[in-house]
Amino acid sequence: MDRGDIFRLSAYQIAKEGNTEQALEYMTKAHKDYSDAIELSPNTSVLYSKRAQVYFDTAHYDDALKDTEQALLINPNQGEAYVLRALTYWIGFEDIPSACYYLKIGQNLFTKQGDEEGLVIIMSYHDLVSACGLSPAN
Repeated sequence: MDRGDIFRLSAYQIAKEGNTEQALEYMTKAHKDYSDAIELSPNTSVLYSKRAQVYFDTAHYDDALKDTEQALLINPNQGEAYVLRALTYWIGFEDIPSACYYLKIGQNLFTKQGDEEGLVIIMSYHDLVSACGLSPAN
């Protein structure tokens, strides 16, 4: 196991703690855990998405957008980051056109990847889905 593997494993363990903290709504601790994990493994897109979710949940919408942008720079096929970006534009900025743009990209990615769970999550945002004119068949 090389040094990079050790850092990735440590980052994974810290991120796992962040998941637990976030589920318990300990957002300050979750934010710290995800930030520590990013420091150890800065090229892991899902870590930025996880921290972006904390920012979103605590109404730090600019920071949520920055982290989803970084996640997508690392992995442009991460559907979850597009969906979170859409929700941030929708709820944080009331910017429906931008929200729809990113939601449609997320839906297209989930469809191409055969990610049924991702598609179900998108469809659960009924008001946004309706505003964007999306349907399960789109």
